[in-house]
Amino acid sequence: MIGNFADIRLEQTASYMLPHWGASRLRGVLLRDTATLEPLAAALVVLATLPLVRLGFAHVGFGPLWRSRAQPLAPALLPTAL
Repeated sequence: MIGNFADIRLEQTASYMLPHWGASRLRGVLLRDTATLEPLAAALVVLATLPLVRLGFAHVGFGPLWRSRAQPLAPALLPTAL
């Protein structure tokens, strides 16, 4: 899936992040075009909890992926992906 994007970073791959964070803390997010169902943007999210205050947060490092290999650059997509 992430091979469709030109802006891949190692930190946005499950194979790199799994040993660091564990599967229970990782979630993949995918934004698709409603007409074609083609992937427009993707991110690997790390979920964490602050134990003393019991608050959770989600962190997307080095993402999102939004630059398609197959399509021309669409800068208007970035705010939607964020």
